[in-house]
Amino acid sequence: MVSLVVLVISIATIIGMWRFRPWARVLFVFGTGLGLLSQIFAGPTVLPGAAAFCFSVAEFTQGATVAIAFLPPVSDLFSTPKV
Repeated sequence: MVSLVVLVISIATIIGMWRFRPWARVLFVFGTGLGLLSQIFAGPTVLPGAAAFCFSVAEFTQGATVAIAFLPPVSDLFSTPKV
């Protein structure tokens, strides 16, 4: 049940970020932080090298997306009124 809720929120966040909705930035930051916290409390994990590389690239991409969403000129796209 929790996974279904997380999936729905994730899809809504992706659509909101794609359409430059202001609430989507906040939800994306919250989701990224929650994912980071869940990794900290998950305990040690042993992964193959390729999987660890993919997870590292995904985390870097999420961090870059958060930074870009709050820096100009992209942040201006989130603040303009939509029709």
